[in-house]
This record gives sequence, C-alpha cells and structure tokens, in this order.
Amino acid sequence: MDQLHQGAAHPVAHTPSGALRGRREGPANVFRGVPYAAAPIGELRWRAPRPFPTWEGVREAAAFGPSAPQAGPADVADIVAIGGAPEPTGEDCLTLNLWAPLETTGPAPIMVWLHGGSNRMGAGSLPFYDGAAFARDGVMLVSVNYRLGQLGFFAHPALTAEAPADEPLGNQALLDQIAALEWVRDHAASFGGDPANVTLFGESAGGLDILALMTAKRARGLFHKAVVQSGGGWLPATPLKTAQARGVAAAAALGLSAPDAVALRAVAPERLTAVESAFGPVIDDRLLDRDPISAFARGDFADVPLMIGVNSGEDSLLNYGGGLERFGKLIKPNAALARLYPQASGDEEQLIRHGFRDFAFAAPARWIASRPRKSKA
Repeated sequence: MDQLHQGAAHPVAHTPSGALRGRREGPANVFRGVPYAAAPIGELRWRAPRPFPTWEGVREAAAFGPSAPQAGPADVADIVAIGGAPEPTGEDCLTLNLWAPLETTGPAPIMVWLHGGSNRMGAGSLPFYDGAAFARDGVMLVSVNYRLGQLGFFAHPALTAEAPADEPLGNQALLDQIAALEWVRDHAASFGGDPANVTLFGESAGGLDILALMTAKRARGLFHKAVVQSGGGWLPATPLKTAQARGVAAAAALGLSAPDAVALRAVAPERLTAVESAFGPVIDDRLLDRDPISAFARGDFADVPLMIGVNSGEDSLLNYGGGLERFGKLIKPNAALARLYPQASGDEEQLIRHGFRDFAFAAPARWIASRPRKSKA
C-alpha cells in the first residue's frame, strides 16, 4: 500500500489519474464517486466511454456520484421500493465506489459488483451494496454505475451512420462495464488491491451482462473469476437490426420521425428513460459477434472459473408490469405443467410462478454451468 497514505480519517490514494481523498469508515478506506470515464453527455451520449482527464491536486471522493437516469415499470410509482435509485440521477454517472481493507497480508483480492435492475434501474451506491463487510474480510469491493435503459442499450440508424467502423453499437452499458474493469486494472494497486485477482460478480441484469462479457473478446483478461446470481442464460441478445428498429420506434414515440444524431442527443434524458423497451446486449458484430447463448453452446467463452446460481422467490418479478398474465400466456398452466409441480396443488398462479422460476432462472443457470469450454489447443 505504498501509494495509499492513511490519515486518521482521510486516507489519500495516489493513482495514475491523480490523488483521491477518501474516508476511513470502520474496517475500510472508502472512496466514493470516483470517475472511471468521462461524462457521456453532449456529443459523447451513446458513444464508447472516453478516459476521464487527469487532475492536479487532491480530488475529494467522499460522496457518491449521480446514479444513471432511470425508470421502472409503468405500474410502479416508487421504483426505489423495487431496487431503483433515488435522486440525484444524471448522465454524468460513470463513477465507481471502492472499499479497501485497512489491513492485509498482501495485495487484496478485488470483487467488482454489477448491480441488477433489468438494465433500466439501480445503482452501485444503494445501501445494500455497502462494501464494509468485504473490507473486514480482507477483500476490496468496487461497485459500478453504468448507463441504463435507452442510454445504455440504444441503437439507431443515425448513430450507426456516424460511428467509426470499429466502435461498438447499442452496447453502451457493456462498454461502461469494460471501462470500469480497465480502471480497476490500472488503478486498484494504488488502494492496496491486486489487479491480477479480480472477481466480477453481479445479480439479475448485472449477471446477464457478465455472461455477455464472458463471450466478448474485448473483455478478456480484465477479470479472472466470475459469479452470476439470477442472471438467466437463455435470454437471447438482440440483433442489431432489431435494436435499430426499437430505436426508431423510441424516437417516433418522442415525436422524432427521421432524426439525425444531433436531434437524438438533444432529447432530455428523462424523456428518453420514460420510453418503454427491452434492454440488454446487442449482437453488433463489433463487441458481440454472436448471441452469448450460441457462444456458450460452442464453448467459446472466457477461460475463468464461474459460479452461477439462483435466488429463491424470483417470481416476485411477475408482480409488476402485468408479468403474471404475460408469462401465463407463454407457458399455459395445464395438466402437463401440474404434473411437474405437484407442490402447486393445481393452483394456476402457483404453476405460473414455479414455471417462471425454472424457465427464466434455474434451468438456464444449470445449462450454463454444464457447458464445457472448447480446448485452447
């Protein structure tokens, strides 16, 4: 920890980007709201993240940065109650938070957390993601904010036309997560962490994104272990053409019939987040050249240990946005399903809930866990 100068209450870390002043809290030196990329605003909206400029002097890292602009299901008045982030939110959201253990026998292992929230809500600053317990056990925790919703997974023909030939499309959130991992690689040693021992872990949408990152060549080598909690495994990625069609529909919903990139970037973020859609990885042939499901089926994924599992009670997701009715039409609670779940006693709603848990979470997790990686020979 030769680059981390610990004061009684205000430790200072000297990083490649500049000095950061955090806070000593219990078993941890805590640094909040640390920028890992430039603010994706103005001309940088929907672009790959750019490096944050270095600074002179000591930058305060006492307060969380803004959460990404977000919105939940239309029938939920208070998204904080279901894992959304309270205000303040804003597009200048590419920050991370770090809990470094006070005492270790060597460089601390690092765990990087990707929050859940259907890729449309949530934040690394939520109180249940506090990293004090990790630091107490000698582990450095890093929690990450990344772009969400229409700002995090958005494609449109006008954006494709202006993008450089090698810049990924429609996967802004995944690119943010990669940028955060690159920051950890380059900066974590300044806080006493071991950049050669990084575990990437996440829940729900965070877990889904990890599965995609395990198949993305650009993310190789940035993490050495992975943990996926209720991240599915069978939810297909979106072809670029479909993602662009969704972008056109979103623009039309905002009153833009044939916008150019300038007009799209002029839309207020709160108007964008209000437009309903599905948000997840996009097969753009730049970051992702195939559906992650296909990549796992062929054994073409990162050669890292993976722990994958499922929370109980994931059927609570059906309580919002008409999910129970919608999924019931998909799986049809009939006699065949009742034979699979005798514990439901023929109750149609319980059959739907049991089927949803297995179809969306448990069965895909078991399938992912069973995939052999192809030989490197």
